[in-house]
Amino acid sequence: MNEIPRKKPLRQTTISQQAGRLRLATSRLRKFLHRKKRAASAANSKAVRYTLRFFAVMLILTLLARGTSGVNMPRVKLQSPTSGVILQQTTVPASITARQGEDVPLPADVTVEYLAVSKGQSLKKGDVILQLDSEELADTLAAAKVQLSQQQAQYASLTASHPVDASGVSGAQTALTQAQQDYERAALRAQIAVDDASVQQQKAQREYDTATQTLDTLQNQAQTMATPEQAQVDQAQQQVDAAAAALEAAERALRDAKLSQEDALLSAQRTVDNAETALAQAGSSYDQAKQDAGLAVQSNSADAAALNLQIQDTETQIVQLEQLLQTDGKVTAAYDTQVLLCNLQQGAPCPAGAALQLSAPDTSLAAQFTLPEEEAGRLTAGHPVTIRQGQSNVQTTVQMVSPADGDGNCQVTDELPQNIAGSIVPDSAAQAEITFSRNEYRVCLPTSAIRQDSSGNFVLTVQQRQSTFGITNLAMRIPVTVVETDSTGQYTAIEEVVEGPVIVSADRAVREGAAVRIES
Repeated sequence: MNEIPRKKPLRQTTISQQAGRLRLATSRLRKFLHRKKRAASAANSKAVRYTLRFFAVMLILTLLARGTSGVNMPRVKLQSPTSGVILQQTTVPASITARQGEDVPLPADVTVEYLAVSKGQSLKKGDVILQLDSEELADTLAAAKVQLSQQQAQYASLTASHPVDASGVSGAQTALTQAQQDYERAALRAQIAVDDASVQQQKAQREYDTATQTLDTLQNQAQTMATPEQAQVDQAQQQVDAAAAALEAAERALRDAKLSQEDALLSAQRTVDNAETALAQAGSSYDQAKQDAGLAVQSNSADAAALNLQIQDTETQIVQLEQLLQTDGKVTAAYDTQVLLCNLQQGAPCPAGAALQLSAPDTSLAAQFTLPEEEAGRLTAGHPVTIRQGQSNVQTTVQMVSPADGDGNCQVTDELPQNIAGSIVPDSAAQAEITFSRNEYRVCLPTSAIRQDSSGNFVLTVQQRQSTFGITNLAMRIPVTVVETDSTGQYTAIEEVVEGPVIVSADRAVREGAAVRIES
């Protein structure tokens, strides 16, 4: 807001001025009385004297009353309207973060002999950051090499091939093959025996049939009166009996051969069945062994992959330790940068994990702050924002406005320009100054000059009135239309042009038409 110039205050009558006028009036009155005394007769001098004394007393009382009234008048200060700028702006806390940082690897538990930096510090290429204990570095390097050897041996064991033993299945398959071969041989032998017995039975059957036929012939001849010799009949009968006995023996031998065949085949089949069962069990055991081996391979592969990462980390650690030993433990900046994180203490060992982080080359910073939804809604990408931190300030623009959260607040993100190292420090307190609007007006006043009643807004000016006893300052009402009040509430723009200064403050309430005293 431009400073509003003040005009010379209105002229006012003080008590001392009124007393001077009283003395002048008294002097004039005495001269008048003196002249009247000379002209008046002796008879009227006493009445005139009393009359003059009465008017003098009344004049003195009137002047004293005006002086007392002036003391009780409201004391006011005036200020003239002027052109100016009404700003709508706000200032909120902002957080500063680095867009990209790089961790500086440091060996855990190695003592920091010398620390030359702190968080937020700017560095030039080659600047010393810290110095580590070289003896502890050498010990750590030796331990890392031992650890690497152990990890490599374990990795070789995990990745070694362990084939599943298939000898059980092979043996069972061989036994089954042999049993099947034995079955075939037993079946062949039994069939040969049956075939031989069948041939003998058929031969005995033919011989029996022949002997029976011969006997029948001889017996038929005896019935036709042919008289064969008894010896021939007896011999034929003997042959029949012998053939019957041979046939019976042959049939028995055939039955025995068939029974032997069934027993041999049954026994051989049982052997085959047992061999098949053994083979199935061996196959199941083999499959289970393969499944177990597959699971073991998967587990070993996962362990080997994790171990391989550890090996890589150990190898990287060894390289870093060797490089640190080459510089006698001294760490320097590889490029112009800024310290984003420093959790190190001189004389203390390096902690595990990230302890030192530097901004990456040509990195940028981000400023984030929160605004109510109604204010954030007035921002768009590219809206100017001023980021202040200590004595530093940076001009930037809005990059993104997030949707409102459950509390009705929005997150605003600005990207700070590059190459501001040392000007704005990440993770330190900062403020964001946002100007929503900037409007110029012809007539601006302090907001304290704007008054309000049931009829609307108005201001009070001071007009001088001349009276017998001097000049009186009266407060006069002028209606106004408020256009805009700045975000601080200090200044207000109005439509009307107001001539002369207006009352901006008073030590007590001032009403329209009231007499006031003006303070410089």
